[in-house]
Amino acid sequence: MNSVDLLLALVDARLRLAVSSASRLGLVLGSVAGFFNNLYTDLTGFALAVSIFFFAWAALLYGASGTTGNERTKQHAMSALYAALVGLALAFLAGTIGAMVKGATVGQ
Repeated sequence: MNSVDLLLALVDARLRLAVSSASRLGLVLGSVAGFFNNLYTDLTGFALAVSIFFFAWAALLYGASGTTGNERTKQHAMSALYAALVGLALAFLAGTIGAMVKGATVGQ
């Protein structure tokens, strides 16, 4: 028996011990529905935070472009603002669509 086989046997024994002790305690290791519910909540919050950050960044670019008087930087800042607003709208829309799909799967 080489060292890799010994290591795999040890890991297998530890995993079996952990699963059996968790089942004796009545712990639920997780469910698929709970995983996707947490994923939906976390990703929606992350998308909203990122879109708000880029909206604030684009607003700062627009404010800074007004002081220089350069028309090209102002147009670039305006396009960045529009892109940030579209991202914010998509983040809100994704949450709404996800809620509708989740409600339809539950049967409500």
